[in-house]
Amino acid sequence: MRHDGDTRASRDHDSEGPYYGQMTELQVRRAVAEDMEGVWPLARDFATSFRPERELFERTFRALLGSPNALVLVAHLQEGICAYLLAHTHETFLANGPVAWVEEVMVDGQYRREGIGRALMTEAERWGREQGASYTSLASRRAGAFYLQLGYEDSAAFYKKTLIDPDEEQTAHRGWPSDGTRQGL
Repeated sequence: MRHDGDTRASRDHDSEGPYYGQMTELQVRRAVAEDMEGVWPLARDFATSFRPERELFERTFRALLGSPNALVLVAHLQEGICAYLLAHTHETFLANGPVAWVEEVMVDGQYRREGIGRALMTEAERWGREQGASYTSLASRRAGAFYLQLGYEDSAAFYKKTLIDPDEEQTAHRGWPSDGTRQGL
């Protein structure tokens, strides 16, 4: 795999895969604005606690693309975008500087167990090192075994407290000015 932000890997599907006998090139790269349409259905299907709203998704997507502390990766096959990853770096006291946090990893169900999640995580780890992060961490309810296989350790419980009602319209709660920008992102 290349490590220049444009990771490509050829993959040969086995007889159980949807593309038996074909070679398909996987490309992992930073997302661009034109990827919004391909990421939206994956992000929408990923959510379990909230109902993503298209308008807020679009605003957030654009803000994240412009944030120096955020990484949005897409995995792209000939068929289109099949996965994405969202990560951030932030400063910490405990690590004497930045750490990387993987917020979301979503691979379309028909492409799981084919190395796409691994390719996304490898690129996120490379990016984290470039940012000077001491480590990469994440929370996962459904894919713990996958992350253990990648060398992650189960090191803490994850707690969350919802601050807004996920059933209410989120636009009014988000502090978005009418120009679509959000201070702090």
